[in-house]
Amino acid sequence: MVERKQTPQSDCPFGPAMEKYWARLSPEEKCMRLDKEALYSLVVQPVALRTAAITPGQHVVDAFCGAGGSAIGFALAGKSVTAIEMNPERLEMARYNANLFGVSDRITFIEGDSLEILPTLDLSTVFLAPPWGGPEYTQRQLFTLDAFSPNGHGLLNLALKC
Repeated sequence: MVERKQTPQSDCPFGPAMEKYWARLSPEEKCMRLDKEALYSLVVQPVALRTAAITPGQHVVDAFCGAGGSAIGFALAGKSVTAIEMNPERLEMARYNANLFGVSDRITFIEGDSLEILPTLDLSTVFLAPPWGGPEYTQRQLFTLDAFSPNGHGLLNLALKC
């Protein structure tokens, strides 16, 4: 993890190969706590805010919150959010980043596996944006549910029940 202070870093701290992901971040997002995976999978704020605007309900469960991009967008749009992440380091990034954007009071963070936690929650709106395997996924000829982590079939079946 690369930790930045409140002043954004101009050069990508993850090296030239990750520059295109770094370049899409706003100055505020460049102050976020991120690791390499969080950088390439982060939902940037303009996209997160547009998604929040068209997402129904006042409470949203972000089933794969990662470093918090979407959860922060939902909270900035005035929604309450339950953010689930199984990676404890990434969950800490999301907590820090929510505080950076001033919305930590609107987000409840849960560490664990969404496939296990979602059935225990009272759900109205679930946002599913799981990690897609990183920049290398485009090198595959076919990206199937079997190649997906978490289990793509289980995730799809769970989503269809909600």
